Amino acid sequence: MDARQLEKMTVVKLREEALKHPELKGVHGMGKAELVRALKQVLSLPTDEKPKAGEPTVKELKHRIQAVKADREKALAAKDKASLVGARKQIKRLKRRIRKIQSEAARLRRLEKAPAAAEG
Repeated sequence: MDARQLEKMTVVKLREEALKHPELKGVHGMGKAELVRALKQVLSLPTDEKPKAGEPTVKELKHRIQAVKADREKALAAKDKASLVGARKQIKRLKRRIRKIQSEAARLRRLEKAPAAAEG
């Protein structure tokens, strides 16, 4: 079985395959991405954990927030309410993306630890 076959399988089939490996715990609580990642790790298949092209990193998003805050200060000085509202919404969206990236990274770290803990 290779990585491409895993990606094409349904969640039900992935769970069936994962249940064949006793070192995997919590199989029924995992989603498709988690199952594929765990099975790749158990089967020693290459994982593609690199960030996707075009997706900004947390550092880049924080730099964007700083730029938007500077624009917000200019709008505040000019008393431009529409620009203030737009800047506030943009900052909120950027912060939400940062939290999403960080929560996904934390979830991946937990997944990496779970199979290792089952082995030991």
